[in-house]
Amino acid sequence: MKIARTILRQPALQAVIAEELSPGGAADLSDQSITDHILEHAKTVYHPCGTCRMGTDDQAVVDPQLRVRGVPRLRICDASIMPRLISGNTNAPVIMIADRCADFILGSA
Repeated sequence: MKIARTILRQPALQAVIAEELSPGGAADLSDQSITDHILEHAKTVYHPCGTCRMGTDDQAVVDPQLRVRGVPRLRICDASIMPRLISGNTNAPVIMIADRCADFILGSA
């Protein structure tokens, strides 16, 4: 955070940065003040996925028909089945996964 604040104060950026809004313009914030600010305001912006990975190997939690291995009549149809994080937002792929899961459940796949 200290390095980011130093970079953002460089003369080359002054034309596009009017002022530091948060945690504030004070150049001498203590380590504790910065830590407190981070703990109060930091939020995740990632899209978690892969916690119940789909695959054909023994380590995969879900098979290619989205069935949980070893648990009868249970399927997973969310981002947790994605083996890896994709490069974009996960909303559209999750809609596709849910649609495919519905096909499996209805027997039309």
